Amino acid sequence: MESMDAASIWARPFVNGNRAPGYSAHHLIPVNKQKDNPGIADCWFYFDQPMKIDEIRVFMQDAKSDKIVREISYKISAEWK
Repeated sequence: MESMDAASIWARPFVNGNRAPGYSAHHLIPVNKQKDNPGIADCWFYFDQPMKIDEIRVFMQDAKSDKIVREISYKISAEWK
């Protein structure tokens, strides 16, 4: 993959391979290669209702082309009561 100068990063909760319903989350996080510490992003989401999720996906979008260039999946087990 070609190096990017700027990107947006975000994370979202998933259940059984689908985006979880009823969550609130952070906006896209802009990251600039020249100014920011690459490799670190502070993402969050929450639920106002009971929910159990089994995956978190982190996305990276090239700021220049708007193309998603990375998608990373983390299998987890988390429950909101």
